[in-house]
Amino acid sequence: MNRKRIGKGIDLLISGIESGQAEEILQAETAKIKPNPYQPRKAEDAEADRELADSIRRNGILQPVLVRRVEGGYELIAGERRLRACMSLGMETIPAVVKQATDRKMMEMALVENVQRKDLNPIELAAAFKDMMDKLGITQEELASRVGKSRPAVANHLRLLALPKEIQDSVSRGTITFGHAKSILALKTDAERLSMLKEILSLGLNVRASESSVRKSSARKRPQQSRPVIAELEENLMRSLGTKVRIKSSGKGGKIIIDFYSHEDFERIIELIG
Repeated sequence: MNRKRIGKGIDLLISGIESGQAEEILQAETAKIKPNPYQPRKAEDAEADRELADSIRRNGILQPVLVRRVEGGYELIAGERRLRACMSLGMETIPAVVKQATDRKMMEMALVENVQRKDLNPIELAAAFKDMMDKLGITQEELASRVGKSRPAVANHLRLLALPKEIQDSVSRGTITFGHAKSILALKTDAERLSMLKEILSLGLNVRASESSVRKSSARKRPQQSRPVIAELEENLMRSLGTKVRIKSSGKGGKIIIDFYSHEDFERIIELIG
């Protein structure tokens, strides 16, 4: 096994967070590797795990896991699915890169690995973003830079956490998409949002149809129906800004009302407009 090549591969995995060569490469006992307490992925994909185990059975481990030393063995930093697959195959050891890492670095590495591999569903990603911001005391902009996402993308994920748990669970399961959830966010109350979820599920609405239904639902609650051109402009603005937008005309003038839900959300919208 080429030590230099493996060290370079691991550095690429955590690029932008921590540089430097691996301290040690060895065969670690799988039974002595404790799970990463900062693992952002909560849901397990049994089918994907079986496919990975089959691949490892045929081809072996193509990339070692990343661990740090703790009392009695090791603690996993990155490579949870590889470790789980090896253990399901009854493998007693696994190639591992041992690295010094603080709790802060462990959290960052685990999140970046999952983001790069697209292993997290939108709700897990949103919860991981919030956890990192809370524990590390960083802004949305700093977080976006660390995980290789745009600031609006980070803000849009964080907004999902304002949805009722039933809707969050539907996103986690893949029953509705991230796009559906964004359209539901344009509604004001939880009751309206849950009602829209039921409509999307019962009618099998795609994202565009759900956006149209949300717009119509909002229009029904206004004293006067907006003209078709105004409604279309509102829909376009809601899609572009990722939040509820209302256009109210009065004589030759009027106003545009743009909702925001936090200081960070306000800054995100200003950045998009600017």
